[in-house]
Amino acid sequence: MDEAQVSHVDRLAETAYGGTAPAAERQRVEAMLNDLRKLDNLPALRFVLERSSNEYSRFFCSSSILMLITNNWNSFISMPGKPHLELRTWLLSFIGQKGASLQKYLLVAVINILCRLTKLGWLDNEDFRGLPSEVHKFFICNSTWPGGPVIGLMILNQLVSEINTSCPKMTFQAHRKTTASFRDVCLFEVFKVALTALEASSKSNDTGIETQTAVSLALACLSFDFVGVFTDESTDDAWTVHVPTAWKAVLIDNKVMHLFWKLYGMLPVPDSTNILKCVVQFVSVRRSLFSDDAQRSEWLGNIIEGILHVLRNKTGLNDPQNYHEFCKLLSRIKPNYMLTEIVNLPFYDDWIRLSAQFTVDSFVNWKQTANSSYYLLSLWQRFLAASLYVKSSKPSMLQEYAPNVISSYIQSRLEVARACIEIPGEVENALEDDGMLSTQLESFPQIAKSAYEKVGPYLVQLAMPEYNFMAQYIAKVQAQGNASPPDQQQALMIVDCRLSWLIYMMGSIVSYHSTLGQNEHAEGLDGELTALVLELSKLVMARLSIPGHAEMTTLQRLQSAILYFLNGFRKIYIGETSPPCLRVYPKLKELTGIEDSIGVLSVIVDIILNIMKHWKCSKRLLAETTGLLLELSTGYSCSKLLLKLDGIRLLLTQHRHFAFMENPENFKQRTRFYRAVTSLLFRESTSEATFDTFMKPLYERALQLDLLTEPQFQQTDVRIAIVGWLRDIRGVCFALENKRTYGLFFDWLFPFLSSYHSTDKSRAPLLIRFCQAYTNDNEVMHPLLRLYNDLVHNNTQRIAFESSSPNGILLFRETCALLKTYGVAKLQELCPAGGWNIQPIATSEDSDTYSRRYKGFSLCISILTRALVGGYCNFGVFTLYQDPALDDALEVVLKMMLTIPIDDVLGFSKFGNNYFALLEVLYSNHTQSLAQLPTAQFMQLLLNLEAGVKCVHAPQTVVRATTSFGHLCTFYFTQMQRASTPGRVNGTACQVVSAIRQHLQADAALFSRVLGFVFHLLLFDETAQQWSLSRALLPIILVTDNFIPEFRASMMARVQDPARQEKLKDAFEKLMDKVESSLDYQNSQRFGQNVTVFKHHAKQVL
Repeated sequence: MDEAQVSHVDRLAETAYGGTAPAAERQRVEAMLNDLRKLDNLPALRFVLERSSNEYSRFFCSSSILMLITNNWNSFISMPGKPHLELRTWLLSFIGQKGASLQKYLLVAVINILCRLTKLGWLDNEDFRGLPSEVHKFFICNSTWPGGPVIGLMILNQLVSEINTSCPKMTFQAHRKTTASFRDVCLFEVFKVALTALEASSKSNDTGIETQTAVSLALACLSFDFVGVFTDESTDDAWTVHVPTAWKAVLIDNKVMHLFWKLYGMLPVPDSTNILKCVVQFVSVRRSLFSDDAQRSEWLGNIIEGILHVLRNKTGLNDPQNYHEFCKLLSRIKPNYMLTEIVNLPFYDDWIRLSAQFTVDSFVNWKQTANSSYYLLSLWQRFLAASLYVKSSKPSMLQEYAPNVISSYIQSRLEVARACIEIPGEVENALEDDGMLSTQLESFPQIAKSAYEKVGPYLVQLAMPEYNFMAQYIAKVQAQGNASPPDQQQALMIVDCRLSWLIYMMGSIVSYHSTLGQNEHAEGLDGELTALVLELSKLVMARLSIPGHAEMTTLQRLQSAILYFLNGFRKIYIGETSPPCLRVYPKLKELTGIEDSIGVLSVIVDIILNIMKHWKCSKRLLAETTGLLLELSTGYSCSKLLLKLDGIRLLLTQHRHFAFMENPENFKQRTRFYRAVTSLLFRESTSEATFDTFMKPLYERALQLDLLTEPQFQQTDVRIAIVGWLRDIRGVCFALENKRTYGLFFDWLFPFLSSYHSTDKSRAPLLIRFCQAYTNDNEVMHPLLRLYNDLVHNNTQRIAFESSSPNGILLFRETCALLKTYGVAKLQELCPAGGWNIQPIATSEDSDTYSRRYKGFSLCISILTRALVGGYCNFGVFTLYQDPALDDALEVVLKMMLTIPIDDVLGFSKFGNNYFALLEVLYSNHTQSLAQLPTAQFMQLLLNLEAGVKCVHAPQTVVRATTSFGHLCTFYFTQMQRASTPGRVNGTACQVVSAIRQHLQADAALFSRVLGFVFHLLLFDETAQQWSLSRALLPIILVTDNFIPEFRASMMARVQDPARQEKLKDAFEKLMDKVESSLDYQNSQRFGQNVTVFKHHAKQVL
């Protein structure tokens, strides 16, 4: 490459990335640049990177080099002349000579290439493991290269981050080995380099770029994944830093902690924030690092002393980032140290006093500290939970400060509620976000319970003025003829929000049961809070009669809070698992007249019924309501109590008379509603007369729909009625838990499912007519397909017809009829040519691709899978009587599957689960039918299975795809044995073997690729599915000639050491030791055991 070519690349890169060229021109130029992204062009890319001064060209070259070595590492290192070592040398020289003059983004990009190269080659070559020492020698300690120390620290910082981050195209096992090796060989030395640089900065009071980079490097070292597992941050184990024992002497030196606290006070943001992050890691150091309690106490004392200094002087806390990290630091103290150790510190009294004051101030200034309140609540919750187990003569004083802390938090929530109404949009409203609300209430109840005798009355005291205001407002409105005074509208909304917060907090306390603060007096307080909420619920019901109030969002959230409270009360005080309570119900009787759990349930049911009558436009509230009703109806003890209530009796007879059913947006809640109501019905009686009476409104609606003609189906009101009816009966189907209830529902539905008993055989049953009329209307088809999906699901073996009954076969036939009706229409739209001339449809990137395009197909696949494994139909009947139902259903669904791009199948997890579940069933029990497919389609299914085997991010898909290959090869091997056995009638076997062999000739290496990848998973990935995978390997090996010798040769080529080669050879001999060419049980078990032994020995070598 010469200078003219460099200029050409400059022009192309500027056109592609400059942003001024037309879109068509950019696409053309990008295609030309992509042609340069080839491994053979690596020297040319280096040349351009070195010679060009164009920033776009340099960006293109650096990103291309990184991509090429990442995606083609094995091919790259196999090229002649050791190009990986040559590239490493060139990168170091380029950085050393030009690093100081490069723009920062380009310098970072080149360093990233060097670090990625180092990580990929770390385990293969000694030279790569020497990079940290070379950087220290030639950059940090060498002043001849301008900017050398800073560049050296940048390289080390990026190297630590690169090693600690999972790399694309690198197996997790290889990543684990690399991180462990780097941790043991280099990480401690790198950390000491960072400490040395920070000590120098501390002495010179330097706050420049070198100090900033050293701080980042220290943080990267302390944040390293020492144990090789990316833990979930929500667990306590994630809060422990497992530094190696070799770090002990340096890490616990008092000078180190004093250095970091000094740097915190000296450095500006964001470096001071990073220093706090380092201190957070120090606090989280594993307890076992310390030799004894005295050493641990001294270390903890240095940390607490630094925190105390910050609390006294407010050092750096005017910055939000520092403030947030400091709160996190406080929350990390308790998980790693016992409260007794903290209490025994000499300055504990000052520390807990200032921490409490800091917490209170944070809650008071909630606008600036909203994101940090979780950590402060977590601190106090953990302290108070441990206060019962303190073994110290010195008082912890937690009970003294806790009431003030919790009261300030309560006040802050009330201020937030006011601000959400007065300045909407400027404050995050947790009442509108369930996740945020749950997080804020997570630690609250445990703190409140510790001082319940003060917090309980305080909550009532705060709620009563709001309660009185609402009561006076309602009285005033009723006196004026239900006319709302507009001047009090905002004040009423504020009252709603404040009461919502108070009731949510009350509910979290009542639903939290522990030994901390739980006694007879606490139960009395629970009763007092419950009485207040019950009285408030009456005011909410009264407001529903006021025009416009049912549409108020604030009132809906208040009603949600009441539901939350009553559900929490129900979980603790109603049911078989409820603890004995001495004061709750006496207190309730005293304040409200309610004597027992049935009385509370009666109020809950009245609220539920009221919501369903009046709040038909509140999707969120209705979802919470139907969810609560379902939870009550499916619990044994609660459902028995519910059946004693007049409201539930009325519900069972008048379940169609609710306003929320009229709103199409609530159709999903209708399914849940009917599931709950049907569960209650079957809890009381499973008699046919009772069920028919219950289903009469639905039956009459079905008869009305059946009388309509196809043109009438297109009317909007008819379409809405159909969708609602389908949702309703699906809810009924959901509630069927045993043979008796399923039989009742099946007999009721059968006239609309099949024309078997109809006098007019030419008239399609109602459900098939729906399918014919609404094939392209997902709003109708999805509920219809979901109904069939639930109907054919033999959950809890509920589908068990009598031996003389044809219902099992009829159910399967009608299901096949639906699949054919829907599938033929959709395939005609996608593949008008018909037959097996099927091509995958184009991939779509729309946000609703799954719902719009694939959800119907996914449901059809799931329906057929459930029908095939249901166990209620003998499929041989269809062949015996030449009924094409099964073959038609298989053909239609297979064609659906072949129209879907495999990338889309793997891209939607729910779709992929259904897709590969059906393939597993088909290759297990219907392989002979699959063998009759045309070769192109047969091989396309196998190629899709191969893609599933390689989908390592979805372990279940890998297992199902591999198992499907195992089933196919088991069938193929068995048929080959039958075809070659003399004296047997083997015509069918010969035909099947010939057909499969002809199919496989289209891709003779397929099984070898699959076996190679599965063995790769077993050897180089940590998989919990080893046994499932190994079971499928033997049949694939038995039908694949020469795989083991070829695989052994490829593995041996990767090992150069003769001794290791001998060990690997021995491992391969153990793999097939005493394994015969048979699939009998003992042989398969022996092979599975051999795979385990082989994996153990081979991993030691590889």
